[in-house]
Amino acid sequence: MSAVVGTSSRQLNPPEGFIFPSGKNPGRYDSAAENLRLAAALEAGAEMTEADRQAAAEALRRASLVLIPTKPGQRSASTRIAQVEHQRLLRTMAATFYAGQSASAAADGIALRLARYRAGPDWKRDRTLDSITYRATLRGHCWAVLKAIDRPLSARRIRALLATS
Repeated sequence: MSAVVGTSSRQLNPPEGFIFPSGKNPGRYDSAAENLRLAAALEAGAEMTEADRQAAAEALRRASLVLIPTKPGQRSASTRIAQVEHQRLLRTMAATFYAGQSASAAADGIALRLARYRAGPDWKRDRTLDSITYRATLRGHCWAVLKAIDRPLSARRIRALLATS
């Protein structure tokens, strides 16, 4: 499917997993604000399973990031999507493996583990893989975070990201 964004003649394909709202023309995107409103409504309790609701809301958020116009000097839609995923993975990592610790202690631990994993042989071997078998482990979360955006993070930056959750 193609969709025309605004008055531009540029054609975009919907992101994988994008769910068009019922009654809307599947050949056109709605505005970013409309997609965000629908995401909030779905999260609030549409007639769907919890997993389906979360997936639909995430797909709408990703589609909204694509709809936000990119001006010269701004980050592209793919970069914004990667940043959102990166931040979500860091928050999940903190909640899963550093539950009960302060945000500062969690950020210190995450920064240390990411730095060790990134500098070691595991990341050098695993960074080209599309998936891994140890996804539910701390090492697997490090892989997912670095796969989203491969750059070193300081504990200070991780603390700032965790504080915005």
